[in-house]
Amino acid sequence: MTRSSCAFPLASGSTMRTKVMLLAVGLGIGGTETHVLELASGIDRSKFDVTVCSLKSGGCLVEELRRRGYVEIARILENAGAR
Repeated sequence: MTRSSCAFPLASGSTMRTKVMLLAVGLGIGGTETHVLELASGIDRSKFDVTVCSLKSGGCLVEELRRRGYVEIARILENAGAR
């Protein structure tokens, strides 16, 4: 696979998008969170299957991510304390 080739060829001739997960502790206002939002928005969705993951629920950027087609999918830190 060349450096510019991001998708994997399948036997049927179609391609499978490369999976990417962007991880942040939370999705409040901050440098890392804003960077995750902008990075997710700039990734070519025809080549990459992008998932945004947050360790904590909520945050100011959750609704903006949803408007852009992303869903907050994980709250790992909060779930770990519930055991």
